[in-house]
This record gives sequence, C-alpha cells and structure tokens, in this order.
Amino acid sequence: MGLLQPYRDLFEQVKTALQGIPSIKTVLVGEAFRLGELPMAVITPRETLGERRSMNHLIKYTINFDVHIIIRETEPENWLSDILPILCEAHDALMGDDTLGGRAEIITPTLFSPGEITAGNRLFYGGLIRFQAVILHSY
Repeated sequence: MGLLQPYRDLFEQVKTALQGIPSIKTVLVGEAFRLGELPMAVITPRETLGERRSMNHLIKYTINFDVHIIIRETEPENWLSDILPILCEAHDALMGDDTLGGRAEIITPTLFSPGEITAGNRLFYGGLIRFQAVILHSY
C-alpha cells in the first residue's frame, strides 16, 4: 500500500472527529473553500516531512495540518465566551484520541491562535489550531 490511503484515512478521521462536535455545523477537508453554515471547520493539509527509520523500508511521516474554526462574521463582544469555547471543543475532540483511532502514532497541537480569519475575501472571527500527526509507513 502506498502513502495515499493512510494519508486520506488520517484526514477522514480528523473530519469525523470534528463532525462529532454539535456546535460545528460544517466541516470541509481537501475541498475548495465555500462558506457553509457557521460555525464551521476547514481542515487544510500542510507540509509533510519524511524520515527513514530503518533499512526495512519504514518511513516516519510528520504530517502538519491546520484546522481553521470560522465562528462568526461580526466581532465578538467577549472572546472568552464567544470564540474560545468552540476552539477548545475542536482541540479537545482531536486530542481525546491522540492516535485518531489508530490512524496516527500520535498527534500534537503546535499552535492555538484565536483571531481574525480572511476567507473568500471576507473577514471572519474564530481561530486556527495547527497539529502535527506522525504516521509510520512501510513500503
């Protein structure tokens, strides 16, 4: 099996975990951005780094990905009550099983950033959570 299937499986599991959050109405992964019902999550794959682990064709892949949580179009009156609870729900949904159902050896959050998000030439409020997932793959 090549890299494509475990890569797809990883992102499908991320999507499934975020779809389990009742307050998130729309989840996109690997799709062109289109505004859905808010709040929404947009999962964006980033760079993947590979490292040979042994002469037995075992490769350690570190897959970086962003989860943008778009919550609202108007500036929040209180970030602690209007934005952070949904961002923390998304973080906790992924970290609740830090192997994503066995799709990864481990995932680690590397950035948690509430703030403004520009998408489709519009300004939104929510935040970004960046993760690293490690998978081991043999050829």
